[in-house]
Amino acid sequence: MHSIISILTSLPVLISVLASLVLGSFYFWLRADNFRFTSFAYKRPWVPGNDHSGEFQRLSKESGDSVVDENGLVHAEGTLCQTFKAVIAGSSNAEVTAEQFNRAKSYLKITQQNDVHPPSMLARVGLFVLILAESVGTGYVLAPWLSNDITPARADMAAAVLALAVAIVLAIMTHVAGAEAAKFFHYRKRAGSEGLGLPIDLGDDQDQDAFYIDPNTGTVKQNPLPRRFANRVDDPGAWGPVLLAIVTGVVVTIMVVIFVHRVAGVESEATKQIVSMEANGVADSGSGSSPFDTASSSSLPPDVVAAQQQTRRTVAESLGGDYKTQGMTASIMLALIYLVTQFTAFIVAFKSTFSGQGEAAYSFTRNQPSFDTFRAKFLMPKIARAESFLTQLRDARKKKSHRIGTGRFEDFLKSGEAREASARDNLITRAAAEISTGKTDDDRELHWELALKNYNFSSEEQTILVQKCEEAHVKKDRIRLRERTHDASLNPVGAASVMAPVAVAGASSHTVAAGNASSPVVDTPAIDKLARDFLQLPDKQAKTEFLAKQQGTLGEANFQLLAEEIKRQKELAKATEKYGDLLED
Repeated sequence: MHSIISILTSLPVLISVLASLVLGSFYFWLRADNFRFTSFAYKRPWVPGNDHSGEFQRLSKESGDSVVDENGLVHAEGTLCQTFKAVIAGSSNAEVTAEQFNRAKSYLKITQQNDVHPPSMLARVGLFVLILAESVGTGYVLAPWLSNDITPARADMAAAVLALAVAIVLAIMTHVAGAEAAKFFHYRKRAGSEGLGLPIDLGDDQDQDAFYIDPNTGTVKQNPLPRRFANRVDDPGAWGPVLLAIVTGVVVTIMVVIFVHRVAGVESEATKQIVSMEANGVADSGSGSSPFDTASSSSLPPDVVAAQQQTRRTVAESLGGDYKTQGMTASIMLALIYLVTQFTAFIVAFKSTFSGQGEAAYSFTRNQPSFDTFRAKFLMPKIARAESFLTQLRDARKKKSHRIGTGRFEDFLKSGEAREASARDNLITRAAAEISTGKTDDDRELHWELALKNYNFSSEEQTILVQKCEEAHVKKDRIRLRERTHDASLNPVGAASVMAPVAVAGASSHTVAAGNASSPVVDTPAIDKLARDFLQLPDKQAKTEFLAKQQGTLGEANFQLLAEEIKRQKELAKATEKYGDLLED
């Protein structure tokens, strides 16, 4: 045991413990901010826990045959800009724009994390003071135990370092348990499975799962908030209860051991003092001698000696009892400090832990009222830091005679607006495809209503959506007609039974099938124009003459395509009239 204590209390071990505490605290501080952590690790390959550690060195050695893109960046520079853009925005598919600022606010609102924020400076300072108090109390208990094997001065130093290490480790364990418990209870309280399940990233449109089509009722319904929470948070914090139980057991065990050891030490010290005072009396604080030593005990009568011993015993028991009371009070206070410190560390973590991508969303909003305010106070320093890395990368590549660009990181961020506009166009195309999948008019109307509610299309975007729906519908009709024409050429008798209802009166089914197989399909723009010309005719007589003429000119296959286009344009006109108030500016 003596050798173990000597090793633990040796100067190299104590210095190593202190260095580990400093480095661990510094690493914990770095991890608290993703941009700060990435900036520190970007040029240091040995930093653990960051996906971009040492990326600077790799990019500086990348081949010099890179092509300069439209942003004025070579591939290595574009990679650097993409890395810091993703770190700033909180997601690899997000841009640093005002739209992303609004998405981040919506994300926090939907996941009910508007009241969650990192610990305040007061909470950090208070927790630090409690950790110091806990370490001082623990050191006071450890010092006498260590002094049995080493010198008192060395024992005090070793006890202080070891006690501080124990206090910090316990605080970190409690903090981690609090964070995992927060994820567990938040998910259990806020998540639900009823409604539309659709994974939503921080960079995605946050309204796209606001409504859904209920397959049971065939109506557009609002997606429940618990379901929308589950769409964004996929970490249920399953380890929360387990870690909480483990950390509670460890903390309680250490607290009980320290308390019992402290009480035993108080009892032992009190007993020693009582025995000493009974044998030697109570030393006078001024002269250092006992008041009972003024006369020799051997010259005193027996009854006086007996009275003297009884008096010493009474005083010793009284003073020893006071010492025990003080020691017990100190032991209880130390136990309370343990409880308060660990409870505070748990609560601080529980109240400040985000779920899902909430931390990144908060980092991109910082409770600011507008994007301009956020940009001025928090974004510009990060942009300047990224610009510095870009300049350093160009200097390093230039020394190796690699090609470099001239673009700036801030310009790369501004081009994100164009990338978002392109993504919006893709969203319109996807919505048009979803609408066109409807088999009936009612289905298409449901998907139209769903698209307008989920994607908040402007009037201009709605106009584009209508056009894309028309194109998708015409394309679908042409594909269907070509399939039927192809079937007719392979099986004329079967095709005739399908096409016969649209044949001209008096024409045989075989003639219709043959006509469909041989007639070329007219281009879509021509069919569209003929349909519009038909709808602009003033009366039924003119329309009848128009149809008779086109039937003889186009052939049965193309004439049927014209008939379907006329029906489609009529339906579109009705839909436009129905949703006219939504299409207005």
